[in-house]
Amino acid sequence: MESTVYKELSLLQVEALVPSLVAMLLCVALAASNHPHGIPVIMNHYLSQLDSLEQKIQWIEYTRNGIFKSIVLCGGPRVINAEIIMYDSLPAEYKPLLRTFALSQNASELDTRGMNFFHQVYGTNSQDKQQLIETSSSDVWYFVKYVYSSIVSDMTWLNPVETELEVIVSLIQMDTLQQLQDHRLGAKRVGATEEQIKAAEYIGYQVKQKVHSLK
Repeated sequence: MESTVYKELSLLQVEALVPSLVAMLLCVALAASNHPHGIPVIMNHYLSQLDSLEQKIQWIEYTRNGIFKSIVLCGGPRVINAEIIMYDSLPAEYKPLLRTFALSQNASELDTRGMNFFHQVYGTNSQDKQQLIETSSSDVWYFVKYVYSSIVSDMTWLNPVETELEVIVSLIQMDTLQQLQDHRLGAKRVGATEEQIKAAEYIGYQVKQKVHSLK
C-alpha cells in the first residue's frame, strides 16, 4: 500500500512549477508528514530523468536543504529521519560528492540577513508580527529570530520563492492555518505568483490526503 501511494506521488505533475521543484516539495512534504520512506521513491524517479551526474548532485543538495529548512516547522526528529533515509538511499558513488560543511559560516551577517528576510515575508505587518510574538514570549521571538538568521534566510540552495513554497507544503502537513495564511501572503511578497502558490498547496494537500490513507 505504501509503495503504491509513494509511486503515485512520484508521478505527480504540476504545470505551474518546474519538475525539480515539484520533486523537492514532495520530499519536504513527506518529511513534514512523518513519511520519510517515500522520499527515496520520489528521489529515484526524478533522478532517473536527469542525464548528468552534476545535475543529480545539484538536485540532491537542493532537496537536502529544502528538507533541512523545514526543521523549524515540523521539528528535528522528522527531519533527522528524512535526511538519514535520503542519504542511505543514495548510490555509494554519489555520497563522496556531497558537501560536508555546514551552511551559514559568516555569523556577523546572519542577524541582518535574517531580519531582512523576515521583513520581506511579513511586509508592512512585520513590526506587528514581531511585537505579537515577542510580547507573548521573548524566548519564542529569540528562536524565530535565530532560525530566520541561520536557516530560513540562507539562499545558498533555495531562493526566496522556493523557500516560501516549501514552508507552505510543510505547514499544510502541520495543520497550522494561521501560519499558512501568513506564508501564502509571504510567498507573494517575495515574488511567487498565485499559480505557483496554488501549485504548492496542491502538492501539500495531495501528500496529506494520500499519506492519511496509510494510517
